[in-house]
Amino acid sequence: MFFSTSFAQKVAAALAGVTLTTHLVGGVSAVPIDVLNEEVYEGFEIERDSELITSLTKRHTDASYAPRFVDCPSDYMLRDATLGVSDGEKAFLDKRTPVINEAMNTFLKRANLKDLNISEVITDEDGPRLGIAFSGGGFRAMINGAGVVKAMDSRYGSNYTSVSGLLQSAMYVTGLSGGSWLVGSISINNFSNITFLKDNVWDLSDGIFFPKSNFVKDLIYYHDLKHEIDEKADAGFNTSITDVWGRALSRHLIDAERGGPNITFSSIRNQSWFQNGEFPYPIIVADSRYPDEKLVAMNSTIYEFSPYEFGSWDNAIKSFLPMEYLGTALHNGSKTSSRCVRQFDNAGFVMGTSSTLFNAALLRYEGSNSTISNLFKDFLEDLSEHYDDIAAYPNPYQYYKSNHSNATNYFYDTKYLNLVDGGEDNQNIPIWPLLHPQRYVDTVFAVDSSANKPYAWPNGSSLVNTYKRMVETPSQRNFDVRGFPYIPDEATFVSLGLNSRPTFFGCDGRNTTLNSSVVNNKTPPLVVYLPNAPWTFDSNISTFDLSIDDDDVDDIIKNSVINVSQNNSETFTTCIACALIQRSLERKNMSTTSQCKQCFSDYCWNGTVVSSKDTTIVYNPTLRANAVTSTASTTVFSAQVMYAAMAIVASIISTIF
Repeated sequence: MFFSTSFAQKVAAALAGVTLTTHLVGGVSAVPIDVLNEEVYEGFEIERDSELITSLTKRHTDASYAPRFVDCPSDYMLRDATLGVSDGEKAFLDKRTPVINEAMNTFLKRANLKDLNISEVITDEDGPRLGIAFSGGGFRAMINGAGVVKAMDSRYGSNYTSVSGLLQSAMYVTGLSGGSWLVGSISINNFSNITFLKDNVWDLSDGIFFPKSNFVKDLIYYHDLKHEIDEKADAGFNTSITDVWGRALSRHLIDAERGGPNITFSSIRNQSWFQNGEFPYPIIVADSRYPDEKLVAMNSTIYEFSPYEFGSWDNAIKSFLPMEYLGTALHNGSKTSSRCVRQFDNAGFVMGTSSTLFNAALLRYEGSNSTISNLFKDFLEDLSEHYDDIAAYPNPYQYYKSNHSNATNYFYDTKYLNLVDGGEDNQNIPIWPLLHPQRYVDTVFAVDSSANKPYAWPNGSSLVNTYKRMVETPSQRNFDVRGFPYIPDEATFVSLGLNSRPTFFGCDGRNTTLNSSVVNNKTPPLVVYLPNAPWTFDSNISTFDLSIDDDDVDDIIKNSVINVSQNNSETFTTCIACALIQRSLERKNMSTTSQCKQCFSDYCWNGTVVSSKDTTIVYNPTLRANAVTSTASTTVFSAQVMYAAMAIVASIISTIF
């Protein structure tokens, strides 16, 4: 059960007659709590009567969060990754390619490229292939990323910005943590445009934990969460705080009653945009954390969720499970019974898995109020036998060993696969899925909304850490990818201003970590780094802002549109076009035009490195143009307030139900 009788008794004993200071509705208030009598809260008098219980019960629909058991399709369930992408992904790419080529052709013509025959560059067999990667960073990353998507979306008009049409030109879109909320929400909601999602779906001004600013409605909200997670537990599956987090997120990101408790990530395949190949193929990233470890190593196995599959390209696993059967435990890739699991790949649970950083914030907090702190530890322990900041998945890789590598499967003899926030290995931009040679990505737009110290602006470390993983000694490697462009350290990023504007890396395909004089499909992509920066608004809000005022959302999106288009610069359009076609030109042994050479001179990192010991530069940018001073507010749920809020809710739910 979600709340046990013993926990209810602990809450009742601890909180009876205690006054807690909270920030739950309309500011600070002192609330006397006596869970054995009626509760008075912000003007609402709540009695535990049958009318209230009836009103709560009526909220439920037939949609269930519980996974279910079905017949297995075959004895062996894993697909060997050395065979390339799945048949489903390949079929999608085949449908998507002509759509991309048309959009890319339109964009390149608008870019006014000189001395170039576009028809020689754009071909079905060897045309430019673009991937867009959205970093983590909570609502900051989601909303900043939303501005990037809006700026690149030709549905607003082909001349809306200098980068309009690039969304339609992309083959892949990836996200982790806050970036996964963007990718997941767009994909699940039929790839609707950002304006529609912001106005009709995303409920960002209401807090995730106390969304309604109304005690009765909040109580209903938590009753529904409890009911849904009980459904999963009653079906025989372990539940964790990630289930709560995922269900809460869903209510703010998915356009369905109660956030669609039965909507799965694999169901994206049934949507019209996907069946017609209209928009990029979505991938969400999570890291694994090895058993008995507290930190995620840089070389830990990286897993991906896509509409067709779950798994990893990394050598220790190098195989995939059909996404719709996620939650099925396997032994050496084979089923352990005739029954397999369906509907475990709940869309909210997948997004919650990629953002378990928020679990860690709850679990690691030690409050000054020992009563509240201890109550919350009891609450979280009661929630799951996995008292940890992880999402536990029935392990499809138990007793599995890849035939293609001696790399260690650290979950070889464990019942559960422990997945965590996709940025916990400090690779906060999900570029990894786009580096595999099977996907042939030529150019990556790396959208960085990281909050690096001291002022919560990106400093390039996300790219630096992916580069570091790439250049590890062979004995440490657990991967087989194409290599990566050379990346300088953070001190160089900040000193040269590479983190304050778009910067290109890997402009010469013959000068990468692959160390090859030949450019082909195995050559690493050219990376276009797109860091969050303040043009009209200080968009470096806290990662743990869990409620964003509508005016702030609008301002962050506007700032992002201006930033990614470089204030609608036509010159930037041309230079982005040069980045898109560079690998295609190199593969065909065609010369880079003088126009593109000038672009690369302006935007490519030239190899200069600044010694970290010689620089004391601190990056704290100011507004650049059309400054906007916002009076809107964001709600930062501090861990202490979150604990107090959840303790009150837990006590009331426990005693009423």
